[in-house]
Amino acid sequence: MIEAGLALGLLAVSLALAVAGWRLQSQLRRRLPDLFFRAEVLRSEALRLQRSQRQIADAQRLAETVVSGGTHTVRAIHRGIAAIPFGILEAIPATRDVTRIVRTSHDLISDAVYGSIQAVNRGVGHGLRAGLNAGLPPAAPDPGLGPPGSEPTALK
Repeated sequence: MIEAGLALGLLAVSLALAVAGWRLQSQLRRRLPDLFFRAEVLRSEALRLQRSQRQIADAQRLAETVVSGGTHTVRAIHRGIAAIPFGILEAIPATRDVTRIVRTSHDLISDAVYGSIQAVNRGVGHGLRAGLNAGLPPAAPDPGLGPPGSEPTALK
């Protein structure tokens, strides 16, 4: 009699677990498309963010290169223009010694200014790259969701 009661109890528990499992499976089956869609939306947004960060990083590198090249060009032109009056004044014996001192001071100051511009440009560039790269994971293929850079099919 006790064995029959235990068997009946186990049968009831088994039946309850089977019904609960079936309900859970039904709920998951209904929610699965939504979960997949959300995953694709999140993946698409992450890819868009990566592309944006890479574009910003590329623009920053270009800006740093342009500032560096412009600084080198302006420095060379400045030195060339300054050489004209210094050359004339150094050719005159009465002004030669003072002109050399002034020219040396001028060149040191201008080199310090242009060097500072270059250093700030490199420092700002390094800081921006570090900030951008901190939030930019390397692109890795994601099997099953398409190649990197492709839009999920649900969002096309």
